[in-house]
This record gives sequence, C-alpha cells and structure tokens, in this order.
Amino acid sequence: TVGYLAIDAGAGYWSGRLFDAGYTGNVVNNAWRDFSFDASFTAVPNLLATTGRSDGDSAHVRISSTNPSLASWNAELKIEEDTTYDAELIHGNEDVGYLALAGEGLLGGIAPTQKMGEVGRVSNLTDDPQTVVLQRSYTNPVVFAQLISVREGQPAIARITDVQSDRFTMYLQEPSNLGGAHDWERVSYAVFEAGLWELPGGGQLEVGS
Repeated sequence: TVGYLAIDAGAGYWSGRLFDAGYTGNVVNNAWRDFSFDASFTAVPNLLATTGRSDGDSAHVRISSTNPSLASWNAELKIEEDTTYDAELIHGNEDVGYLALAGEGLLGGIAPTQKMGEVGRVSNLTDDPQTVVLQRSYTNPVVFAQLISVREGQPAIARITDVQSDRFTMYLQEPSNLGGAHDWERVSYAVFEAGLWELPGGGQLEVGS
C-alpha cells in the first residue's frame, strides 16, 4: 500500500504555517546538490521529498547532516542507491518533488472544515521501532516520512507500520545485505486525512493510498 500526496506547486500559508511545494529540477544525483526554497522561512522547516523515477537501482533521497544541511533558506540533497544489487552508487539526475512546512502541529482545510493533518519531527529515530502519538485522531490517516538525515554512512529508509487513528510506528531499515543496526537520524513526518481538500489559498490537496 503506497500513500500519495498531490499539492499545487508554490509557496503560501497553511493554517498560518508557511509552506513551499515544488520540484528541484532534473539536477539531483548521487553528489550533494544544494537548492533554495522559494519561501522565506524564519526557521528550519520540516521537509518531505521523494524521487520521481529510477535508473535501474533502488534509491532514495537523503539530506545532509553537515553544515549547511537544512536551513531556513535551502537544503542539500542527494540520491543514495542501496547496495543489494551491486556496490556501484552512481545515479543519474532526477527531479525531486518536495514539501517544506514550517513549525509543528495541526493543519486545517476548508472543506470539510476540520483539522485534516499535522506535521512533526522525530530527532532520534533508529532501527528500533518508535511509536509517534498524534495530536488528534483520524478516520483514514495517511503517513509520510520519506527523507532522513545522514549521521551514519549506511543507506536506510524510514518504514511506517501499525498506522492507527491516533498513532503510528516508525523505524529505520537498512538494505538486507547490511547489518541492520542504524544510528539515530532526524526524520520529518506529515499525517493527512485521506480525501480531497481545498487549502485556504485556493489550492487543491488530494491524499490517499
């Protein structure tokens, strides 16, 4: 089951929270690449990002943990392949889609008029499962956590399990040819009620799985 989120590209305010959604351009590969946000955040935002294709090897997006890594004006990303297929890590350019959201807390929509999501961050996620308790309950929540930092050199992704109305479980998973134990990383997450929503600025948001 794959969760999806579609949002109009651009910058604006969502429940009084600045956001910026868009694409990096077809420039992100296995080397660190810096790109600037269109929005002017006053503090480091939460960031979700994902690739749009694969050149044959499974891969995911990583964010740098060095300075500058993620700041109020920019982020430094790369495409990291795993090594289950081969040890070669070179990856062609991809256009990475991203959503940056300021702060943490509940997110509202216009129709229906209720809180339709929330955003947050886990600062110490490891390979040990960790339960995240949400600020409210949802009927059909869809969880996103697709970008992790790089404190450890081994590739890993954030896995989501046991999604309930008011909580979910998350942990880091390395490729099957590695040891499995992974040091703590920083992971932003967003949870949305499935459905079609109108945002305060007039944009449309569709969430489902």
